[in-house]
Amino acid sequence: MAKLKELQPDEDVGDATFTSDDASSTTSGTCGPSQRQDHIMFPPMNPPIRDELKTETSERQDEVAQECAALMASLSELPSIHRKAHKEFIKFHLGRLPPGYLPADSSRPWFLYWSLASLALLGDDGADEEYRARLALTARAMRNASGGFGAGFDQLSHLATTYAVILAMALVGGEDVYEVVDRRAMWKWLGQLKCPDGGFRLSLGGEEDIR
Repeated sequence: MAKLKELQPDEDVGDATFTSDDASSTTSGTCGPSQRQDHIMFPPMNPPIRDELKTETSERQDEVAQECAALMASLSELPSIHRKAHKEFIKFHLGRLPPGYLPADSSRPWFLYWSLASLALLGDDGADEEYRARLALTARAMRNASGGFGAGFDQLSHLATTYAVILAMALVGGEDVYEVVDRRAMWKWLGQLKCPDGGFRLSLGGEEDIR
């Protein structure tokens, strides 16, 4: 998708990243060590953008990533990913959800981000056009006069849900999506959330959170 390709312009995440059950996969449906040398068989463990600040958390994260990389490299075959089934499941969560999802209404912005990010990792390039207009419409309904985004229509602006909405927008891109953001109002709102110690509250009068 738009932002993913901007961060990793030279990598094809659509075909060679995983084995799959699609027609584009290998005949056997698995890849051995010799093929792993020629293709990226799983996403890089380290993010494409890193800062130079090292913390106990970042060092532990790197250690876990290296352990996972060693484990993946030791496998003679990688498990297949059933892309079609995954895409159907993901796109279901981008449509009209049944009543059983009502308790998760406050997670709606995260559903958008998680689903669109998953489609991007599966190489679904058509998702940009398919969901751009719908995302703009949905995000506009979540936007408040304060500049932040709530979890849904007429819900309180929250920094976490605003973050999720912006991430979803970055994935699909497009000026019609970015125009939904009232940047001046959001700037003022973020200034109201900022605390003297440099942290931010998640909402006006709410808790301070390192996220």
